[in-house]
Amino acid sequence: MILKIRNLGPLKKAELDISKKILFFVGFNNSGKTYLSQLIWGIYNRSFYDKFIEKCDVNKILKTEDISNFSINEENLNTLVSEYSKFIKENIHLIFKQEKKYFENFSIDLLVNEDTIKLIATDMKVDFNNAQDEDIKRRIVHFLFIGLFDAQSFYLPSTRGAYTTFYQYIYKIEKDKKDKLDDFFLSEEKDIDKFITFMKDNQPSYTMAMNELISKMFLLKQSSNINRDYTEFQNRIKALLGGGINIRTSSSGKKELKLSIKDKIELPMYLASSNSNQLTTLYFYFRHWISQTNRNFLVLDEPEENLHPKHQYELLNTLIDFTAQGNKLLLTTHSTLIAKMINNYVTYSQLTDESKSKINTTHIKTNIKKEDIEICFFDGEQVKDYNIEEYGIVFKDFLAIENDIASLSNEINRALYKQGNN
Repeated sequence: MILKIRNLGPLKKAELDISKKILFFVGFNNSGKTYLSQLIWGIYNRSFYDKFIEKCDVNKILKTEDISNFSINEENLNTLVSEYSKFIKENIHLIFKQEKKYFENFSIDLLVNEDTIKLIATDMKVDFNNAQDEDIKRRIVHFLFIGLFDAQSFYLPSTRGAYTTFYQYIYKIEKDKKDKLDDFFLSEEKDIDKFITFMKDNQPSYTMAMNELISKMFLLKQSSNINRDYTEFQNRIKALLGGGINIRTSSSGKKELKLSIKDKIELPMYLASSNSNQLTTLYFYFRHWISQTNRNFLVLDEPEENLHPKHQYELLNTLIDFTAQGNKLLLTTHSTLIAKMINNYVTYSQLTDESKSKINTTHIKTNIKKEDIEICFFDGEQVKDYNIEEYGIVFKDFLAIENDIASLSNEINRALYKQGNN
């Protein structure tokens, strides 16, 4: 699926293939990586595209009013993504929780390509008895969406450490809103004007993706369901955390997150390291929030934030292994270490089995194909593809800085040598 956009935040234009299994965004600060990440999250988010399915013209998409012998084809898919593009253009303000005027010049096109067509069995026949049933037609459109956008997205922002450090404040604010809402519905005299004012005053002030994370945090309990399919990943993140995370509730109903470390010591998150706070929501994702055994789409902003290089290394290996289970990943990064690791994965995948057997590595378990990766460089105005060559990827912006540092280091060493001789 090719995504083309213009005028999104600082981005003047961008074109990329979002149907790839792994997307890596690199580039300068304030160049649009977070904007584009959250837009892609919205495109794949079921709560967003369900709104489109409810309102769309199903006859226009299916190209027929009689679906007694309907056949899915490329024309259906082209019309579907074209209509969805129009819907996103009209409703992008809902994703970013901003006024429409901020997106007046925004444009978007979704285009079907060969990778898109592979996601759906085209020419498949659909035979229904109640051929004119509107609900059946919408179910067909929903089926097409599940095929095209086949992964449920979840977004973790670079500020994710604040969600746990200040959890009590977030919980109190959300609980107060819920209590006021409950009071309104339980009151005998419902003042509609007060209710409208309350709803306006308490509109979410974050983006749709970030609000989803806040809601998930608010609903967490120690007894929340644990996803047994991702126990390995929970344990790997737990090892990086330095312990498990407990959700304690006092007799007064106050909730607090605590890091359980050696000898069963429980440390409040505001006393835990930035490393632990940064990884906690990812731990919760694998433990409680991940929705399926596969076809999950994790959008992770700056995974290296607050992490020691060793932990960056182990975390990226965990995330790459996550994609091997049929999941999708989008990472934004400023880390030269992560860039080098990505390059290792790409070049390693091009080795023969015999050549791989000669390399002593316990880290690379997952074989990434070049065609599964899209690497995008954000230059401040547009997005450019990094080409994957025979010997890997040259991250030019990182390399330029590294060369400058190495050059300066050599110059200083030469000056020291001369100074010593004098």
